Order: sequence, then structure tokens, then C-alpha cells
Amino acid sequence: MSFLEATKVRRSTVTLTNTSPISDDTIVNIVGHAIKHAPSPFHVQSGRAIVLLKKEHEKLWDFGKESVMATMPPPVQATILPKVAEYRAAYGTVLFFEDATAAAVLPPQLQGLMAKYPDWYEHSSGMSQFIVWTALCAEGLGCSLQHYQPGISAAVQKEWNVPETWSLRAQLVFGTPTGPPRGGVDKKFAPLEPRLKDPAPRKSHTKNPHTPPRYCSDRCRNYRPRPSTESLERQIENAFVTLLSADPSLPTPSPTTRATKPKPSKGDPRRLVLCSAVEYLVFQHLPDPTRVYGRQKNRPKRGVPDEDEWKSVDMEDRSATAHPDSNDSYSSDDDDDAGEVAGVPIRLSPVQSPSRRSELDAAGTRNGPLTPSTATTHPPVSSPVSAELEARRAGQQRAEERELVRQAARRGVAFGFVVASGTDDVQSGTGQKPSAGEERRKCEAVQNGRVVEASFAKGEWGVRWRE
Repeated sequence: MSFLEATKVRRSTVTLTNTSPISDDTIVNIVGHAIKHAPSPFHVQSGRAIVLLKKEHEKLWDFGKESVMATMPPPVQATILPKVAEYRAAYGTVLFFEDATAAAVLPPQLQGLMAKYPDWYEHSSGMSQFIVWTALCAEGLGCSLQHYQPGISAAVQKEWNVPETWSLRAQLVFGTPTGPPRGGVDKKFAPLEPRLKDPAPRKSHTKNPHTPPRYCSDRCRNYRPRPSTESLERQIENAFVTLLSADPSLPTPSPTTRATKPKPSKGDPRRLVLCSAVEYLVFQHLPDPTRVYGRQKNRPKRGVPDEDEWKSVDMEDRSATAHPDSNDSYSSDDDDDAGEVAGVPIRLSPVQSPSRRSELDAAGTRNGPLTPSTATTHPPVSSPVSAELEARRAGQQRAEERELVRQAARRGVAFGFVVASGTDDVQSGTGQKPSAGEERRKCEAVQNGRVVEASFAKGEWGVRWRE
């Protein structure tokens, strides 16, 4: 039970029996905890208490009956004496005192301040009473707070050897409740608005108790995915959720020629999905066979055989080996579809040159749309520059697609993927709040078998469901 819930349980109950659901030691420990930890002005610790149980408790309220009969008129006695009998039928009473001499440990200037504000002692005693009252009600006891001093103060001081410096403040009666609390089970409360003034009104956090997400930059904060239902971001997130929700024993799609089966990790059945697997699944990115991967010392040697020694490719005479039938260098005049880049003969792809494309566009602008009868046919012309530009564009597009996959993985770590409640099925809604029956499930970034921050993950890394 939380503290706020315990404050709701604390009620005044007067119909009590002389039994207790907890032991006497527990009661004494609760009172001792309150006296020790209740706040006091300048920490003078002026609170005092006496716990009376059973016979001692009954003796106390016998003193209370005598006080009422001696000090109150008969009409008032008819109302008060039945209540005193109810208190006497309970299990025990806690007497709360305040010792004014506790301030003697303070410096003289603070002692004068304490004497000027005696209400501070009342504040400290009230907090002690509230702590004990709330704790006993949380344990199943019923309580009611009474104030029969000073009529019983002299008798209490004499019977239980109370020091003269102790001043009686209240009596907390407790026992097992046999009826509803005072005021009924459903306690009525006045409206809170006229009783609570908030000079700076703010939004209530009851509807959204979660901590607001933090963003690494304004670009991330203002990012909104495309609204299209078939947006690329949504396809990538769907691919992540599909792979994460699959059976861990199934192989994962891989850009290599065969699927890779995840290595079983002891005690961790969660499936790890690499970013490269999603990149392959969405964009079909395959390794370039013309490129050489790996460390340089592990690559095969590049050379040409000779009768006496091996020569590097750079040491070979290109003019003598490239075209044995001609002494001239390779020229585009010999073959309309051939060219030369860095001294190496290549065959150009049939791509129109930018100049030729502009000529055709201009002709179409002047004479209307080109038709097979009016368009002049020319052999496709290209240049090494255009081929290199196309290669650069293709590489840039692949880099952007690679970054889109990793951005989706980072969003899954920071905000989670939208899945159906109670299942791992993917649901559409990238960038939207989960609807009814949906929830967001977060992931964690893993690199080289270790959980890392998604913003620091580099190279080959993946995600898996967070525990």
C-alpha cells in the first residue's frame, strides 16, 4: 500500500473491540518509529509518547469518566459518558506529549525564538499523531483521536510517573473496528478548486504519466515520416518487427548467398536482427563482386607471370600488351562503343550523352513531340565522366538507404515499434500514437554481443526486444 493510499484508509472509528490484529510489539514499534522520525523545530526532538494496553488502557478511561463527572454539567454528561464507555471498550491508547525542555540544547537566540512561537510544538506533535494514526489503520486497526486534557493530566502524571515537563497533547484510541468509520464508508468531500490555489496552472500529468522523450537535436524533434501508407519508413519498421517477432530458431535473411542461422545464446531466447538483414530484405543490397573486402594483408596478390620474375600490374608495359596489332594507343575510332579510362580499355554502356540529350529536348520543344519519323537516330554515346557520375549517384542512394535502416532501428530503441497488445504482430502507424489494442514495444541496440547506445553503434549492429 502506497503512502497516499494509506492516507485514504485513515479514518475515525469509534466502534472498537478490545482485540488487535497485530502484536503488541508491532504497535510499540510503530509508535517508536513515529516519535523518532517525525519532524520537529530545529530538530529538538520534543515528541514523547506512552502506549497503554488492555488493563492500563481501561484505567486511563476510568480517569476520563471521573473527570467528566467532576467538571461537566449533567446534560453534557449524558452525551459524553457513552462515548467514554466506547473508548474504554477498545484495545489501547497512545498518549502524546511535548517536552518544552528539549529546546535547552539550542543556542540562546534560538531558545528565545522557540519561546516566541510555541505553536511549533503543536505542529510537531500533530505530525507524530498523523503518522501513528495512518500506520495503525494501514495494519487493520480502527482509531479515533481524543483530547481529554487537562482533566486527566494530573491523574496520568501521578499514575504513570510522567515527568512534570511533559505536556499532554492528545489520546489516540485504537482497537479492532466493528462498524463503519465516522461519516460512513463513502466520505463526502467539498470541491477542491476553491480550497486549492495554483498561481501557475499547468497541464495535468494523470493522462500521460510517462516521461516525455528526449531528442538529440531539433532535426530529430521535428522529424515527421511521410503520411503515405506505403512509405519507406513504414516498410523498414515493418521488416524489423516481422523479423523480431519470428521464431528465433529460423534463419535470418542475409546478403550472402545463404541464410545465416543465429547463434544460440545461453539463457537469452530473444532474436537479434541485424541492420544489414533488413537492408537486404527491403532494398536487396548485395555485396559488389568487383570490390575487395577484408584486411589488405589477407587479399590475394595482384601480379602477372614472367619467365624470370613476378611483376606487379603497375610495372607491366601497357603499350606493348594492350594492343599487340597496333603501335598506336587504343582509340574510339576502332570501336564506336569503346573507350579508355586511366589507360585501361573499357566498353561503354549505351547511355546518351548530356549534349545529345539536350539536342533532342530542344528539337522536341521547337518541332513538337519527337516521333520515329522526325527523330534522328544516332548511336548511343557516353563518356567516362557520365559513367563515373552514375556510379556516384548509385553509391549515394545506397548510403541513404543504409542510413534509413539505421534511423528506423534507432527509433525502435528510443520510442519502440507499434505492435498489437499482448502479441508481437506488426501494426501500421509509423510516427503515430498507438490506437486501441496497440502498444509500443522498445528494443535495445546490440553490437558485438553487447548492449550499446544506439547513437554510438557503428559498423554491423542490430536490435532485439528489450526485456
